[in-house]
Amino acid sequence: MNTNLIGRWRNEYGSILDIQSQSPRGALQGIYTSETGASGVYIVNGWSPDVELSNQPVAISVFWRPTNSTNVDPSWTWVSVMNGVLFLDTPDLQPVIQFLHGMVASTPFEAVQVERPGVYTESLTFRRAPSGGVLPASQCDTPRGGRTAKRAVVTLTNIEPNSGYRQIDFTYGADGNCIGSVMQCPGQECQIQGIIDPTPPGNMQSLALTGLHRTGRTYTVGLGGFIDLNASRATLDLFESDAVRYANKYAGVAMSQERFTVSIRNL
Repeated sequence: MNTNLIGRWRNEYGSILDIQSQSPRGALQGIYTSETGASGVYIVNGWSPDVELSNQPVAISVFWRPTNSTNVDPSWTWVSVMNGVLFLDTPDLQPVIQFLHGMVASTPFEAVQVERPGVYTESLTFRRAPSGGVLPASQCDTPRGGRTAKRAVVTLTNIEPNSGYRQIDFTYGADGNCIGSVMQCPGQECQIQGIIDPTPPGNMQSLALTGLHRTGRTYTVGLGGFIDLNASRATLDLFESDAVRYANKYAGVAMSQERFTVSIRNL
């Protein structure tokens, strides 16, 4: 477990990221508490190396359907992917996490000036906050409109055969939690987890996936975007994070885009 990462982190908006546990393979679990836009407590999962070396790549997914409220608003269908670096070599030697945030907004929400679906990006910086808090019981297994939530198996096959992300396979349930793997090339794959909106109100289904690559260099990956249920296609923004030095933080996250055909089998 990377104790440099475990604990509570606060960003410039006052939102709290509470990373509560990490598996021996690097999988993260926690909660996110926000007071911006829609307010509430939200489920988080992600990845980071489980060793304490120097700077560390980090990737997380967030589901913007609160676990502590039944007041529905348009952001309940949204997810986010955040990729970045835990920096330990800051000028004042105080650790910070700097993320490139991709907010996957599948519906308009006038209250926060989102007028059309899209992946909205921003840089967020988190600093240490007092520890505490308990992971709340999830209420996300209760559908709130849209399609009926079901367990499903999803296969994403890259349209570009030479892509480094050839195929992604995952399952998800009524709570929206995803688990699976991504195939890069024959004999190379990594585990992934993430969040999908299990009850999309229309044909655009929001998706955020993260993984940790250990072959060659160690880096985290995030994929955030939409499945078009009518066309059986997915367009996902790709974020890759490397543990660069703080002086080179502008090079911590690379961004591109991948397109997939989609196969969904309900269980």
